[in-house]
Amino acid sequence: MDYKEIIKLMKEMNDSDLTKLKIEENNVVIEMEKQNNDVSVTKEKPSLEKTDVETKEVNLDDDDIEIVTAPIVGTFYSAPSPDKEDYVKVGSKVEKGDVLCIVEAMKIMNEIESEVSGEVVEILCANDDSVEYGQELFKIKTS
Repeated sequence: MDYKEIIKLMKEMNDSDLTKLKIEENNVVIEMEKQNNDVSVTKEKPSLEKTDVETKEVNLDDDDIEIVTAPIVGTFYSAPSPDKEDYVKVGSKVEKGDVLCIVEAMKIMNEIESEVSGEVVEILCANDDSVEYGQELFKIKTS
């Protein structure tokens, strides 16, 4: 079972009434469980000051902007670890294949790579934000 099939299963499970799923294939076991919509689960976090997301005003045509979206539901991390520098900042030059961030899902760290070369003009998430599938993460000026 490949990555895309697992993501498809996650989406289908999210849209269904299933709460638990276990699949065994070729010595690989995949188990998924979601909380009942009637139950509220909260994770307490220490109180943090609100930090603004860094932006840079640029006069652009929409044709010059590539939007990078979250391929999965998870937690957005701007750096490989808390003590490391962010992968990119507003104004950073990126090449196709450069890592922009990490989205953690089910304890798996998924590196999100740039599909284009260009300049990061807007970062739309803050570190440790929860992100949804398809949510916009970055705007990259391509020309």
